[in-house]
Amino acid sequence: MRQRVGEPKAGGWLAGIGGGPLVVAALLLAGGVALHGVALYSDVAALYARDHLAGHPVPYFGYPLEYPVGMGLVIWLLGFVHGARAYFLATAVLLAVAGALTVRLGRAIPGANLWLLALSPALLLYAALNWDMLAILLLVGAFVLLGRGRDRWGALLLAGAVWTKFFPIVVVPLVVLDRLLRRRWRDALEFTGVFAVASVAMNAPVALQWTPAGPRPRESWLWFFRFNQQRPREANLWTLLDPSGLRLTTAQINTWSAALLLAGLAVAAALLIVARRRGAGRDGEALMAAALVALAWWFFINKVYSPQYSLWLVVLLALLAAPPLLAAVFAVADLAYFGAILVAVAERSWAGWVDAPVLLAPTAAREVVILAIVAWAAWRVVRIPRAREAAARASLVEVRA
Repeated sequence: MRQRVGEPKAGGWLAGIGGGPLVVAALLLAGGVALHGVALYSDVAALYARDHLAGHPVPYFGYPLEYPVGMGLVIWLLGFVHGARAYFLATAVLLAVAGALTVRLGRAIPGANLWLLALSPALLLYAALNWDMLAILLLVGAFVLLGRGRDRWGALLLAGAVWTKFFPIVVVPLVVLDRLLRRRWRDALEFTGVFAVASVAMNAPVALQWTPAGPRPRESWLWFFRFNQQRPREANLWTLLDPSGLRLTTAQINTWSAALLLAGLAVAAALLIVARRRGAGRDGEALMAAALVALAWWFFINKVYSPQYSLWLVVLLALLAAPPLLAAVFAVADLAYFGAILVAVAERSWAGWVDAPVLLAPTAAREVVILAIVAWAAWRVVRIPRAREAAARASLVEVRA
């Protein structure tokens, strides 16, 4: 029997723990914990100092937080660990475990090439940088459950992913469309209902405050949305317009980004419709590829690109068994961008590094590669798997005979 890339040989000692990719990924993740603990910047440590977490305040009640409620809950729970270094270590270990579980869970995705994730420098550099790995784990879990037809549990995990890091919100309408295209009306209704109920249950205790005039939104909960609306652009697609003399305001970038995001979602939806008509949308592969189209496009046009966003792309490239060359080119571009950030921070103050000229070329290279990922994922949505093509050709030969 032919062995898939990324799977351990049957009966080998690696089979019991998830195979070679899990071992390699675990080593990189452990190295990342040590590296961030000693030398590299981490949002975990920075927010511990900025938000005075030593006093264990409750997010949204004791202070505003620019992250969704799922991450706020994680930050608060980890606050029971006292001391800055202990807090960072506990959080970093949790993120490393989430990374390892993501690799382990990826084995449930048929055809995944987990070596593309296990060998990625992103695990070393970014897993302990921010809390993205937790949301990524929930997203991968949702894909596994949705692929097995367990839509209610998939909706629950996807709601957790959305309200931990919000990016997976673009996956929600694609899942509903996928179910409708398959005429799975009940699944579409159940998925929507569970996602809505879970979202309300997670947010309502924090989002609403009761006043004599009745309930109204809590300002500290709204801060997540307002912060991201007001947040100025960083090194991204919009920065590349500067040399031409066209420097858009934050409000203009918000408007254009929103319009382009909706356009990208429309394209991803159209690709799913085409895939269904061609017979290539009968399994979870087309849905994951459409999700990669939407997420990669969002990162391409977003006014902020934090380095850890690369983790989302690397994970989906691995689950879809992308061409190794594409994954390698993205890794090189990503490393160049990260290296340029280190140079920019060393040469300028932290507040001004995003405008450093050294970032222009690596940013342009990264944007080009992300656009290539969008194009490849779009092709992957509509392609008919080779086995299906072979079966179709065999049937045609029989008919002709």
